[in-house]
This record gives sequence, structure tokens and C-alpha cells, in this order.
Amino acid sequence: MPKQPIAPQNLRRLLSWTKKPEYEVLAKALNLLSSKPQPPYKPSLFKSAITADKHLPVTAGEKRVLSDALSTQMGRKHTQAQEQVGASVMTHYADLIRGLDLIHTYPMVDVSGKNDAEICDVIRCEKIQSEFQIINIFNQVRGRASYAVMNQLLTHPLTKNITPFMDLLGTALWLETDALKYEITVLKKLYEGKHPLTMIDSPEYIARFLPAMLRGDLPDRYQRLLWKFHFMCTPATLDATVERLMTQKVPITPSQLTAQLFLIWESMTSAVKSVECAAKIHHMHKAQQLLLNDFQAVFVDFINESFVRHNMKNRNLRIVDGRKSYSLSIFVKRFSIATQMNVYAEYPYSSGSFKFDVNDLEFARLLKFRAFSQDLLSKLQLNLVESTQANTEGFQLVDQYRKRIEEYLIDKIAFETKEEGTLTLIDQLKAEYRHTLVSMLM
Repeated sequence: MPKQPIAPQNLRRLLSWTKKPEYEVLAKALNLLSSKPQPPYKPSLFKSAITADKHLPVTAGEKRVLSDALSTQMGRKHTQAQEQVGASVMTHYADLIRGLDLIHTYPMVDVSGKNDAEICDVIRCEKIQSEFQIINIFNQVRGRASYAVMNQLLTHPLTKNITPFMDLLGTALWLETDALKYEITVLKKLYEGKHPLTMIDSPEYIARFLPAMLRGDLPDRYQRLLWKFHFMCTPATLDATVERLMTQKVPITPSQLTAQLFLIWESMTSAVKSVECAAKIHHMHKAQQLLLNDFQAVFVDFINESFVRHNMKNRNLRIVDGRKSYSLSIFVKRFSIATQMNVYAEYPYSSGSFKFDVNDLEFARLLKFRAFSQDLLSKLQLNLVESTQANTEGFQLVDQYRKRIEEYLIDKIAFETKEEGTLTLIDQLKAEYRHTLVSMLM
């Protein structure tokens, strides 16, 4: 229905207060203006980001991230292959450029005036929900960067862009051990983000870490990561690596070499290479090139049994532990890590048997080893029962090693009593434990 013209008596009043030109008002009054249809509203992520509130505080880093993401997406040709690449790029920046909503929703965290412990508590306890907040804290503390704070920021689950953190490599004034741990953490974040580990350019890369590794300054988990990346990113072989360890400038003791070989074995992701490494440890032990305690020797014999080697290599046998299922290779490595199999303990001997003090912690380690051994063997036996394959060899192996471990512990545990002839608390525990072992074997 066409619009009705404005009545003449109302036209003068309309002209008196309107700010529009008279000719436009007259044209509208005479219904001479043609109405053009408005285009439908199409929300745009990029337009929303560009036209955001200019009064909101936006850091230079955020502007750079936004500009890079926009230019990457807007300048891309619309071919199917390039759109797939663009999708992976935009997935990373989706939360950062959603109309700058993160700035509206997640205010920046102020850590000025706080010490390192308080800043770490802020990062751990406060609900950090945006990478913008992580970068903002980074910019606030960068001038007085400490390892504890930077490591807390770097390992935060929301930290994806680690380029600012890489700038601290080799420049931060930290202790040597902290600097090495930080560099390994950077490698781990690069690996988790599926970025190339260009820092590891040759087998010589790990040489800088070896002194700290041999001294035991680096925790085991950092050493395992180093060995994992060493064999993943370089053409180094196991034999060449062992030869390098044995011929380096700093002399290496047999127990240190044993520890490194166990860590190398635990770090290997390839089942075939894991079997080869286990065989290498077994061969060097028989050649008396390694120093293994009795427990390590039993474990090395176990992982080199033909049944175990075969099932570690083909990964057909699965071990159910709680709600998770593991291949035999992963399961025995988890056991090795849990019991710190790489650590050689110098047990005190007395007349061919172990001699314990009242507060001796090695007895607790014996109990732990037996508990994990029984857990490993029991779960292996249970899965052999449920397996559809004929595993007579597996059942015999489980029985053989269960009896071997139990008899070994019974033979080695010695009891100390006070002069009065009364048993101490630790001696009572030993006596009860011995009685339990004997009952299990009867």
C-alpha cells in the first residue's frame, strides 16, 4: 500500500524543526522518493574485529596477532586446498579474534607488585581463560623473568604461541639446570604443537646436556624427553649413541651408563627399537659393561624373554589396567618408570644377605618392587587367560618369574634385633612380610 502524502497543514511544522534540506522533505511529502531495499545483514568475523570499541585497551602483541590472522585469511585465494590450510590457521586464532570479545570478557590480570610465588599462585589458581591473559602476564614480568614464573606460563594449557618464550633461550640469567629444563620444555611445547624441532639439528645437540644428565641434575622425565627427541630428529643410532657415552671427555661410571640406557629404552616410541635397546642392555650386562643390581638384572632378563620380545614387537597382547588398555611394551615401561628402574641402589650386604637399619628406606623400596612386580605379572596372567590365543609359554613365564622374585626376596631379607632381643617395628613388618611370602609359595 503506497504511503499517504503529508497534509499541507503539517508540512510547515515539519519544515520548521527538521534538519534535512527542504527539497528532501518536500520530495518525501509528495511521495517522490523511491525506497531502495536494504541488503540482508551478514555478520562478519573480520568486520566485527575491525570495528570493535576503539577505547578498549589493546596491546601491541594483540594487534600484531590480529593483523597477521586477518591478512592471512583475507589475502588467500579461494581454492579448496588453500581453504584447508586457512582453516588450520584460523583454528588457532579463532578465540583471539572473535570480535575482540576476549578483551570484553576476560580482563587482563595485574601482577605488578607481586613476588614470584604470588605470580605462580595467580597463574595456577585464577581462572586464566585466554591466551591474551597469558601474554599480558608475560609482558608484565619479562623484565624480571624468573624460571619459576616463565615455566608456569609456558606449561599453561592455553599457551599455544611460544615464540615470545623462545626469545628467552640463552638470554635469561638463570641457573644452568633451570635454563636446560626450560629449553627442554620449549622443545616439548613445539612437539605438542606439531612444529618442527629445528633446534635439534644434529646428534651433537644433546652433548650440551650430558654433564647435567650424568650428575643427576636433570629429573628423569626431562632426560627421557631429550633422548626421545634425539632419536626422533637426528640420524643417530643406538650403537653410535652408546659409543659416544662411553668415549666422552667426562668419564662415565657403569651405574651412570646403566641409568642412561634405561632412560633411552623408556623414551623410545618404536616397538622395534625398544626391543633392540632391551637386547643391548642385556648383552652389555652379560659382558659386565654395566652395573645392575639384582632387581634390575631380573627385570632385564624378563624383557628379553622370547615371549615378551615377540609381544612387545607385534603389539598384539594388550594389558588392561583399570579403565585403560596398554600394549605390553608400554605397560612394562610404565612399570619401569614407576619403580625408578634406572636408579642403582648400593645395598649393604652382610653374610650374603641384605642388612637393614631400623629406618632403612631400601626395605620400603623392596616392598614396592615386589608389589609392582606382582601387579605386572598378575595383570599379564589375567590378560593371557582372557586372550583367545594359545599362550602356554606366557603362563609358564609368569609362574617362573613370580617364583623367582618371591624366592629371591625370602633369601635376601635379613632381620636385625636389638640387644634386648625385642623386635623393632620395622623388624616386625619384615617378619610379617616373610611369613606372607612363605605362605604364598606353599
